[in-house]
Amino acid sequence: MKKTNILTIFFFLFLFLAFSCAKKELTHEKLWAMLIEKEPAAILIMPSQQFPIINCKDYGEGCTYGLTVNIRGIILILVRFQEEKHAKRAAIRLNGYYAHNWLFDNISNEPLLQDFVKEVYQAQAPRKQSK
Repeated sequence: MKKTNILTIFFFLFLFLAFSCAKKELTHEKLWAMLIEKEPAAILIMPSQQFPIINCKDYGEGCTYGLTVNIRGIILILVRFQEEKHAKRAAIRLNGYYAHNWLFDNISNEPLLQDFVKEVYQAQAPRKQSK
């Protein structure tokens, strides 16, 4: 086998491994597209006195921003984190749900929203671990 063929094989193997092992981040655009596909009538709520801007201090390390969405008259808070591990920690602390690098908050008492995020995002609700 020629040296260039071997190098080509190693190059493609490297690319395959690099992309298959990389953590998948759910982008804002993809998150919204998935939401709208399932619930076309969903409304993104702009910050106001009634719905203030999401404060990352409330969500902890790695929080970058939050969104407020109205789904069938119920408010869902979506919080983006830099990494999945931060979203998971916040979900444990707040008894919320997470998927990839997003936390779904304000749904612990809303079965409709729980079902929605589980179906659309395959979100999980990690339970607090006893110390």
